[in-house]
Amino acid sequence: MKRNFLMLMLIVASFSSFAQLEKGKILFGGNVYVHLERPNNVYDYYLKSNVFGINPVLGYFVNNNLALGINGGYTYAYTKEIKFNSHNFLLGPMVRYYVKANDKFALFGQASLDFEVGRTKRAWSSSRKTLTFAFNPAIRPGFVYYPTSKIGLELLMGGISYRHETSETSEKRSTIDNFNINFNFRSISLGMFFYL
Repeated sequence: MKRNFLMLMLIVASFSSFAQLEKGKILFGGNVYVHLERPNNVYDYYLKSNVFGINPVLGYFVNNNLALGINGGYTYAYTKEIKFNSHNFLLGPMVRYYVKANDKFALFGQASLDFEVGRTKRAWSSSRKTLTFAFNPAIRPGFVYYPTSKIGLELLMGGISYRHETSETSEKRSTIDNFNINFNFRSISLGMFFYL
């Protein structure tokens, strides 16, 4: 009896292992990002920087393997030696498309359109506070591992992005445009997602 029950459970598990990517399911979770930069040049001692970020995501599968949703985020950056810190918040739509590799792994591509607002403080500058507004479309590849049918552990890489940023201080206003292609291991974020 136990053997038959075990066989039945294995058969059911094999049919439902990718139920999390079906139309009508909800995707909920987020990524954590940590970037620590430590230059090895004696003259760049003041460039040691720390960046921490969290990006919650809420999505809905409108079709099998295709999710639409909202991407949010908060990033905190600081450099202790020169008394610099910044707080940034972002929000925007995102879309994900998954390609199943097998029962436990899938690859995905994520396209997002983030709108960001932030504030920076600098102790050394006459214009100590800066307000930043940014527009940031990006395409990023990812990899997800499913330890269970309702949980996915993911790794999200840098990708291709464009950033249009406007900064304002009490003295001036500046604009920066930046196009970035980055597929190295310095810009990886780790995440955990629930498929409900």
